[in-house]
Amino acid sequence: MREPMEGESVSVFLKEVLSSCNFNWYVKLGFVPTRHKPVSESTRLWESVWAVTDPHGHAGWTKTPGDARECFEQWLDEIQIGPGPHGPGVRNYLWLEECRSDGQVVFHVLIADWGGFEDAWEERWKEISSGWAKTRELDERTGGLLGLLVMKVGCVLELNCGQFYGRYSAQDFRPWTAKNY
Repeated sequence: MREPMEGESVSVFLKEVLSSCNFNWYVKLGFVPTRHKPVSESTRLWESVWAVTDPHGHAGWTKTPGDARECFEQWLDEIQIGPGPHGPGVRNYLWLEECRSDGQVVFHVLIADWGGFEDAWEERWKEISSGWAKTRELDERTGGLLGLLVMKVGCVLELNCGQFYGRYSAQDFRPWTAKNY
């Protein structure tokens, strides 16, 4: 597992991360709390019954997500299924969770070796969260945006790609100065 070296800049670290895998899909997944329906008491009751009778979810049911993180975890779990008819079998990815002042949560997700249908998985996010999804172009500016989100916005970088694994925040990197960005 490769971790940032003491005093390493986020830019150098991200450049190495982004070149370590074939990242070919960058999707932003938006969670809008006012659109997300809370879980009903009836649903909670049935889910508690299902959890006891089928604790590993072999019957194909999933717990109804109650917040942004649970929605994202369900979506991420589903894209890792496969490869096959039920999911693209994603293995390498990174993501950041951006909490906005208006209450929205935006997940910035980069996926390596994406082989699924982007539209279908954007639509799946909308079904899970009642939010929005948008594919972003991957280019030479992507690393800078991710660095800005970590260093200035305060997002935590979550890595699961090859030798890079773990959670990193601004404190794990050399502080930014005006010269750094």
